[in-house]
This record gives sequence, structure tokens and C-alpha cells, in this order.
Amino acid sequence: MTAVANIMKAIEALNILQMEQTPSELLV
Repeated sequence: MTAVANIMKAIEALNILQMEQTPSELLV
């Protein structure tokens, strides 16, 4: 896997976590 692919996977995981929690909490 390339570094870019790993980064994209990490971003997807973060997006899922943000959906489960309140966005304002994570943005602060």
C-alpha cells in the first residue's frame, strides 16, 4: 500500500468517527 492510500484510509476512519460524535466536539 502507498502512503497516500494509508492517509485516505485514516481520513475515512476519522470521518466515520465524526459522524458518530458531534462535529463541534471534534472541531474544537
